[in-house]
Amino acid sequence: MDEGLAHTLAATRQLELQEWLNITDVGPGAHNAYLITTDGVFFHPNENAEKHGWSEEQIQEASSEYALGHKSRTFSKSTSRAQVASRMLIESQHQLLFPCTPKALIDFIDGDVTGDLFGCLPDTFRKAVDELPDEEPPDIDSDAALGASRRLQVKEFSARPRESSDVSKEKWERWKKCANEIQSENPNRIISKRSLAPLVKKRLNLNDSEETIRRRI
Repeated sequence: MDEGLAHTLAATRQLELQEWLNITDVGPGAHNAYLITTDGVFFHPNENAEKHGWSEEQIQEASSEYALGHKSRTFSKSTSRAQVASRMLIESQHQLLFPCTPKALIDFIDGDVTGDLFGCLPDTFRKAVDELPDEEPPDIDSDAALGASRRLQVKEFSARPRESSDVSKEKWERWKKCANEIQSENPNRIISKRSLAPLVKKRLNLNDSEETIRRRI
């Protein structure tokens, strides 16, 4: 890739499939363990599957060696099934959604979980992205389109003490402490967060939803 095109693409804030093709020369469709579509690039080891990533059955049956596109992944004998399953979950979550930033595209390829994308990122593009100046935060006061009223609201909000986040953190810590206490009262079994949430809600007499509590404990 010549430097002119590399700098043009690096300066593009929202890259789509066409820019992906220009940068990587990897076309749409299946590319070993990946699937490239107009929506993004996905880890897709099961060719005819509707969902991306490993299936629940494959993760549950994780073994020290499994097929990975046209290659195979092999772990040492000391690696537990839980560790293998954890690796498969990481692979399943590897994806790049369009539109994306040039930095996100580089991070995705650098984090390639299969090796199938090795060598597809031109050095000229990487260099052009590295040379981009840091973006300055927008000058809200100079943006007349916001209007005087909107600018005043933003200024007032920015001037407020950041107390609400501290209050939330204290509340969530209290939830976590309660959840740990409930778990310690039941040492012979591991209680899932989904099961803990209603117990925490009842014990602390909370008005928050069980789903909100589950995400924070």
